[in-house]
Amino acid sequence: TVKCYDLERTLCDIIKDKNRMDKEIYSKALKEYAKNENKNILKLVKYAKKLNIEKEVIELMEVLL
Repeated sequence: TVKCYDLERTLCDIIKDKNRMDKEIYSKALKEYAKNENKNILKLVKYAKKLNIEKEVIELMEVLL
């Protein structure tokens, strides 16, 4: 079985595990998501709520968008 995630779920995983990630990759992922035309902020917040990182995601998106 191969698990496949969409862009928003992947970004939530990156944010949730930011302490284990390279800072450059973390920063680039956030910036790339912010400028992506296909981003879905509502879906991102929905995933963030389920992963208990909603506040952090909202704060990051407020800064980036």
